[in-house]
Amino acid sequence: MTFIAQNSAAASVAENGSETKTDSKNTLENKKEFGIKLRSNHFSETPYGHVPILDVSGKILAESHAIERFLARKFKLMGENEWEAAKIDEIICNLEEVWLKVHPWIHNENSTKQDEAFVNETITPFLQRYEQFLLDSNSSYFVGNKISLAGLAVFNILQYFHELTPRYPKQAEFTVQIGQMPRIRTWINNRPDTKY
Repeated sequence: MTFIAQNSAAASVAENGSETKTDSKNTLENKKEFGIKLRSNHFSETPYGHVPILDVSGKILAESHAIERFLARKFKLMGENEWEAAKIDEIICNLEEVWLKVHPWIHNENSTKQDEAFVNETITPFLQRYEQFLLDSNSSYFVGNKISLAGLAVFNILQYFHELTPRYPKQAEFTVQIGQMPRIRTWINNRPDTKY
């Protein structure tokens, strides 16, 4: 399998899987190295005109959430039962809502990341809520007793708020725990710095 993506939860899941090569440069320039058989470097040749894409034995899967869920099922990151799978989906849906609010703020070159109103109204409630999820958990994970797609997705978004994480001890502990996983640590150390 070959995965071409931006820095996303899908990239975390792909890197966590031992069979997957990841190109997180958000380009198609290295397609030959990764075995992608597109006619050119044009995004127009991807199913929806953009990345991420996943090549599974010549079959292309697009869209980050579809890729995340496919890989999470493949690598047993969708929980131990239907309830855990539903809770993972719930967290993924909520993170998408949070991301829609946070993404423009993160990438606004005219704002500072210290915009007090935005932090107080959007980021702080998110961090408080997810801190409580960990406090209520019987484990150190968001769902179940092991890493899941939900945990990788939360870990990914928390990377944008690392300066606030120390205020939330369970999340700080969680990000250290996940960040020290060998394949995740390698991915973090080697991923390119992108605007995503």
